[in-house]
This record gives sequence, C-alpha cells and structure tokens, in this order.
Amino acid sequence: ETNTQTTAAHCGGCGQACSNNNIPTATCTAGNCTGTCAAGFDDCNANKRTDGCEINTQTTAAHCGGCGQACSNNNIATPTCTGGNCTGTCNAGWGDCNLNKRTDGCEVNTNITPAHCGGCGQNCSNNHITTPTCAAGSCNGTCDSGWGDCDLNKLTNGCETNTQTTPAHCGACGQYCSNNHIATPTCAGGSCNGTCDTNWGDCDLNKLTNGCETDLQNTAANCGICGTNCNSPLPPNTASAVCTSGSCQVSVCNGGWYNQDSTYANGCECALDAVGNTCATATSLGAVAVDGTQSVSVNNLAGPGPDEDWYSVTFTSGATCNWGPRIILASAVATVYMRVYTNCSGGTYACTDAGNSGAVPLRDWQEVHQGTCGDLQPLVDPTPASGSFITIPSTAYIRVYTTASQTSCMPYTLTITN
Repeated sequence: ETNTQTTAAHCGGCGQACSNNNIPTATCTAGNCTGTCAAGFDDCNANKRTDGCEINTQTTAAHCGGCGQACSNNNIATPTCTGGNCTGTCNAGWGDCNLNKRTDGCEVNTNITPAHCGGCGQNCSNNHITTPTCAAGSCNGTCDSGWGDCDLNKLTNGCETNTQTTPAHCGACGQYCSNNHIATPTCAGGSCNGTCDTNWGDCDLNKLTNGCETDLQNTAANCGICGTNCNSPLPPNTASAVCTSGSCQVSVCNGGWYNQDSTYANGCECALDAVGNTCATATSLGAVAVDGTQSVSVNNLAGPGPDEDWYSVTFTSGATCNWGPRIILASAVATVYMRVYTNCSGGTYACTDAGNSGAVPLRDWQEVHQGTCGDLQPLVDPTPASGSFITIPSTAYIRVYTTASQTSCMPYTLTITN
C-alpha cells in the first residue's frame, strides 16, 4: 500500500522515515529523503534520512555560510562564524586587512608591515622618508637629509620639518633658535641666524643657545664690536680700561701717569710730577749762587686740574755787585706761564709779584742791580714803585700755571741763574 519512492515515512523501504531535523517539510524522491533545509541550516553529511539538515551554517566555523566553507585559522586562535561570515579575534600583532577571514584569516603582520603599521590601513608616510619601515607597530625610517620628524608622527606626515630653515627646529628637532636680543630669529643651512638688536652682539657665535648675548656698549672684552678687548692689549701706562657707550676708556692709570687728553688710544700719556701745588707747599730748588745756574728738568702740568706747580729758590749774594737773578720758563704749549712772588700770604695766591705786581703772565723774569749792592729792580719795570726792589739774599716763589683748560699734557722746563 505504500509507495516507498515518494513516502517520507517509508522512503526507500518500510519504516525508513526521513528526518525532519531543520527541514520544515521532509520529502522522498525516488526512494531518497529530500526536502529544503530551514534557513541557516544545511545537510553537510548528505544524510537527510538520519539527521536532516544537521549544520547551522550561521555559526559553524567549519561550514560558515555553506557546507565546506571552513574559516581560516591563520593567526586566529579561535575562528568563529557569525551570521554566516567568518569572524574571530586576530592574534596580537596581526590583522585581517583584506577582510577575508575565510580564505587567509589574519594575513598581515601589523608590527612590521609599513602599509598596515599598527593596524590595517595605517600606511606609514613616505614624506621625506626614502624607505618607510615599521617596527613594533610604529612607523619608522630614516629622514632625508635636512628633514626631521619633529611631531613624532611618521605615520601621518613622515619627516615634516625642514631643519635647514625652521627656527624652531634648526639643525635638529627641538633646537629652537634663541630670540635673546634678536627680533626675528632665522635658520639657514641648519644654523641659527638673525640680526642682533642695536648695540648687542653674538660674540660666542651661538645664536642657538643664547642669541646676541653681549652688551657691546658696556662689555670691556667686546667693546663696540665683538673681539675688541679694551684690556688686551692695554694702551701705554694704563692699568685697566672699561667700555662706555661702545668705546674703550681708560679706567686706571699706572702710578705716576695721568690720562690728560681723555683719549684711550694713547693711554695715560702724561707723567705726573711731585711738585707742590700751592705756594705753601712749594718744592724747594735750594740756593743759586752768583754766576750759578739751577735747572728744572721737564715737568708737566697734568692731572684732573687745574694743576699748578710751585717752586721756591734762594738767590745768594757775592763779593761784588754783579749778580742778576733770572728765571726763564720754556714750554711748547702757548698757554703755560709763570709768576714770581716774594712771599706767600697764608699759603694762598695772595702774594706780591716782584716785577709787575701780578698783572702780566711771564715767561722771562729778571732783576738787575740798581744802586747799592743790596738793591735790585725788575728789568721789566724800569720805574718800579717804591718797595718793589728785592734785597739779596732773597727767596723767590715761582708759580707755573696755564690759562687754558688742560686737555693735553703740558711739559715745561725752568732755567734759573744768578
């Protein structure tokens, strides 16, 4: 009574029922169990009689999406199947960059592959990098000459900084050109540059670290310009020098010298003398006998001034009346003069000029015999007032001075005869 060729309960023979496992409607065709599998299932062992559609192709890695479509375990510890698609977590350092875990799993080593460095699609930049590399998932590679990876991002922009021209990274990343007394720092050829502010200099040739560090107005070792050392070498007779407003100036003279002309080049050009500066402290030249001569070697009017030199000299008498005291001042400086006095009053200038009452500056003073042997009159005043004569022996006081400002050394000599 049973057609075993078409009856699912007796397919191919009595009692040989077709399985309805994941088959909504089991059927029998030519004595073989058939029937359409439920969605997401398949008969992968070709035995619909025993277990019907036994495989869930949505979740089975060995038959993912269809019988025999096994998911690759290439660098995947546990291949999985989700919704008929191969899935599974890649091993550390590997990636499925072609999105095909069925065929080759996680095929890319993202630790060493520049095109997928640290992750699929993370292509290391070749911006100024001839050969990009990848190590431990980070982009690397040697920058081209003159370029640097200053933002530490060789993945995105490679070696993005021109270290030959960038003041913030001059010569190398992080080498920021100093703006110390440089309004606009620049970088050329990998070296910091830029114009120094007025009166400042880069004397240590290091515009990277400290810019224009030297005050050229007040630095003795670099005065006016770098390398001009006011103290090496020092000008003549100078102990030390300073820099003022960009020019070398004598600071301290050697003992016995003075910078009379306030000029650095010739140093302390004027030799100081030890001659007394007041009538009361006049330097004694001793006595000049009849027919005798006393000379003062070259002395100078010098110092912060106004300098004066005072001398005292005693004219002595002789056996006859042939004496005639004379004092001659010689100087190449036209404004150097002398006056001759018979005494000092309180050590000041309140003295009497023997010869012209102090009215006329002199360079040649002489007294001549007048009457008795003890009386002399001044040659320059043939009709002297009463009491203008001097008596021999007598002491004269000589004041050497200048009538002009002392801007140079003023040498002179004195010659005294009797």
